[in-house]
Formats: sequence, structure tokens, C-alpha cells
Amino acid sequence: MDAMDGNRLVQLMRTGDPSGFDAVYERYAKALFRTAFLICGDTGDAEDAVQETFVICFTSISQLRHEESLRFWLYRILTRAARDISRRHARETADEHIAERVDEELCRDGSMTAIEAYDDHEAFEQWLEHLSPVQREVVVLRYHDDMSIADIAQMLDCREGTVKSRLHAARRKLRKAVERGEEQGYAYQRG
Repeated sequence: MDAMDGNRLVQLMRTGDPSGFDAVYERYAKALFRTAFLICGDTGDAEDAVQETFVICFTSISQLRHEESLRFWLYRILTRAARDISRRHARETADEHIAERVDEELCRDGSMTAIEAYDDHEAFEQWLEHLSPVQREVVVLRYHDDMSIADIAQMLDCREGTVKSRLHAARRKLRKAVERGEEQGYAYQRG
């Protein structure tokens, strides 16, 4: 069922076939969890965001207008859920080891090796520890999930200029953190 395309999965879910929902879960759950974890900074909050995403997916699949936009729709639901959960828990400071902790989770279940996790995410983790929650959200969507500025703006219900501004501010913060780190003798990797 892995080879099944998004259109077919949506059609199966709309008819109530549980295999469609199971296949969507298998295809997207880990990526959604990682994104939620990078946004929320907490395993429990990330799990809640993913669970809420799939509940909404299951109960509202009839509202999906274009089957080919299933991935985008899921990420839109997820980012809203993660943002709401983060706000409820007032997590205003970035966790210093977010990427490392989520990679440990993925290594534990066999999704990737520890070496892959370390090599791919060490610099990204350093980005996140210096960013505000709204900056972290756009950085994760842009650089981790490889989404366009337009898609992020649509997903977050804001203007493209707002997304660009948040990304610019995030880059500026990183530049300052790198400069401070170099002055203190720390070597930051650039992502």
C-alpha cells in the first residue's frame, strides 16, 4: 500500500475504508511528529499535535477540496495544532536540544541510525535554540519541511512578507549568535 498515491488514499478515506487512513498515517506520521516536535519542543505536545491532526483528518476528510494537496492540508492542520498547544503551555523559550531529542526518538524506533540523525541535524539544532516560537515555526517549515514561502504564508494565514520577515529576523539572530560564539571560541556549523 506504500505505492498508493495521495488521490487514491483520500478516496479510500472518504468511503470509510480504514486502509486509506492507515496508509496515510504510515506515510506521514513520523514526518509530522518531527515537525511538531521541532515547533513545540516537547514530546508530549508533539504527540498531541499529531494526534489532533489525524483526528481532524479522519473527521474532516470530506472538506479536503483537492486530493493532491493532502500533504499540504495535513501540515496546515499540524502547524495550527502545534501552535495552539505551544501557546496553551506558554513555551516561550526554545529547547536547546530539540533536534537531538527528536532524533533519539526516531533512532529508537529504527527510522534512522544515530549517525544519520547526528550528521543531518546538528547545525539545524543550533539554529533553533536561538529563535522565538514564531521564527522557529517558519524556519522548520522552510528548511526542514522544504516548503515555499507562499505555502507557509497560506498555511499560517499570513502574508508572504510576514513569512519573509520572520525568516530574515531568524537569520539575523543566527548571525549574531554565530558572531558571539566565535568571540567565545565556539565553532558553530552553518546550515
